[in-house]
Amino acid sequence: MHSLTRRRLWIVGTLLGLTNCGFQPVYAPGENGEIAKAASSLAQIEVAPIYERSGQLLRQALRTQFEHGNAGATKAYDLIISYAVNSDAIGTQPDNTASRLRVTGVATWSLVTRDIARQTLTRGISRSVDGLNQINLQYFAADLATEQVQRRLANAISDEIALRLALYFNGKSPAA
Repeated sequence: MHSLTRRRLWIVGTLLGLTNCGFQPVYAPGENGEIAKAASSLAQIEVAPIYERSGQLLRQALRTQFEHGNAGATKAYDLIISYAVNSDAIGTQPDNTASRLRVTGVATWSLVTRDIARQTLTRGISRSVDGLNQINLQYFAADLATEQVQRRLANAISDEIALRLALYFNGKSPAA
């Protein structure tokens, strides 16, 4: 019970310290209650088609994040993404069949204006790693497990891309 009280005091102290250091959430509303600069700018991004099923999942995740509450905004930017998903066997059985796969998704992206100049505003590389067990999986179960891994990779990468773009639009330098 004593450690719980100490933990609560530490959390409250930390939160009070953050309010004095200029901490501000990325998606916080503006001073006059208007939509946050990052949220309104993200809604202006059109995600270019990404091929393969894994690319479709990434595009869907990005569009969901960008249009959250701002569907129908005029598009001013194109997000162009090259996306690849690779897998490596990290666990093998005595007969040399893979029992565990490390699945890596890598997205190379750039934000481009939609005007005639097509100026590149920012670019980056986002990466995520996940795993998949393949021990005694039937074909349909293996297919479902692969789809889930690809969906988790797409969600993680879309979170990173959205955060880095939100930081860009808020005028902060995104961490590499």
